[in-house]
Amino acid sequence: MRKETLTCFILIISLQQILGHGRMEDPPARNAAWRFGFNIPANYDDVGLNCGGLSIQKANGGKCGVCGDSYSGSRDHEVGGKYATNIIVRNYMSGSLIDVKILLTANHVGFMELRLCPALDPNNEVTQECLDRNLLHIEGFGTQYPVNEGIDSIFLRAHLPDGLSCSHCVLQWRYHAGNSWGTDIKTRKSCLGCGHQEEFYNCADISIASNDNDLLLSLPTTTVTQESLFAFPFFDSFVFPSGIERFPMFAYPTTTTTEPTTTTTTTTTTTTTTTAMNIIFPLRPSKEFINQINKNNKTRRCYPTHEVLKPIVGIEHWCLHLCAVHCPPTLCACIQI
Repeated sequence: MRKETLTCFILIISLQQILGHGRMEDPPARNAAWRFGFNIPANYDDVGLNCGGLSIQKANGGKCGVCGDSYSGSRDHEVGGKYATNIIVRNYMSGSLIDVKILLTANHVGFMELRLCPALDPNNEVTQECLDRNLLHIEGFGTQYPVNEGIDSIFLRAHLPDGLSCSHCVLQWRYHAGNSWGTDIKTRKSCLGCGHQEEFYNCADISIASNDNDLLLSLPTTTVTQESLFAFPFFDSFVFPSGIERFPMFAYPTTTTTEPTTTTTTTTTTTTTTTAMNIIFPLRPSKEFINQINKNNKTRRCYPTHEVLKPIVGIEHWCLHLCAVHCPPTLCACIQI
């Protein structure tokens, strides 16, 4: 009987490990971005970035890779690793309130935190010290979100710091579990959730536009062929010619067709269809503009009307930002709620 009980216990522990734990889905973290159409290698264990496990993290003095890899192991999710491609998955505005979605495949209670750091050096990963300087406030909860039992999908709203802008920033999600019995190092109190606990970290690559201007511009670009349509990825940054500042941008296609032309000597009909990329630049919105967006977010919902935009994750939030100033019916539409 004791042998059967031990076998059952081992099976339960193994099942918990198989089930995994959690990931940041919006903005899509490096480990999970492949699930949302980004050209990043697939990580089928994208819910298990737990610093190598509690025992390994304890052996490393409580340290962890900034994106959830083992501190003493391979850093696949940091600069130089196969999942760190520097692809910008979301563009935001300085001082705005952003939506964050977390998926838990195994709820370990505890708490969650969000941190931010500008990635100034493309050859080196951001440091935990830099991330710690920008611990984000989560609406309604302060800097820590307490995880209740029985929840698998968590939707948070986090405040981006005023005045912080970057063409590339790293948003870090930290999940400090609280389902293990332990002893607090300082108070020596023993309880469920005390002492060392399992931790999970994810990193997402984002950009943040500054807020010195209140304009959104829509500019046509050079005509490109249909085959070149995705040479300008959505939610990415466009590299401008030398001497012109870079801004986060969004692009969408417009198609024009010329009238058929006919020659008199030999009947020849030619129809030419070209696709141009219209670029919308979020150029440094004012604080009033940001406040209006946050207000609109509570009273209306926006959705894409263009077929190319519809499959994009997070496009509803983008439409809300766009329609705060100008809402082209060929791109987005909004309804009051």
